[in-house]
Amino acid sequence: AADACREGLLPSEPGARWLGGPVTLRASWRGGEDLDLALVDGRGRRLGWLSPAGRVRATDATAAGREGLGLALPPGRYRIEVALATGAVPAEPIAGALELRAPGLERRIPFRLREARAYLGELRLERKSRLEP
Repeated sequence: AADACREGLLPSEPGARWLGGPVTLRASWRGGEDLDLALVDGRGRRLGWLSPAGRVRATDATAAGREGLGLALPPGRYRIEVALATGAVPAEPIAGALELRAPGLERRIPFRLREARAYLGELRLERKSRLEP
């Protein structure tokens, strides 16, 4: 359980919910806006809280101020995006931060949303094998 917790697969703080999947995204921001997190794959498919069950688990999807995603993804490149749920341009910039965890990777990415959608970065997942004696 401790190893799974370190990898972000189980809750590590009181009140946290299990997201599931080796890739987790957790965002928090100030203000009463509803933002949506998503990963966009190489074919342009958006993976977010409305994605088919089994691929994505979400927490606080309709909450103002936070959202989390847990994903089981095949190797590939994924764009990390945050967007205002209404699709409108915010009246004032929305400041927040995204915490990304993937096998061998842990990052905190601050953001300032000035448009309806913002690109926060790219996640590249690769499978590597190694021979062990």
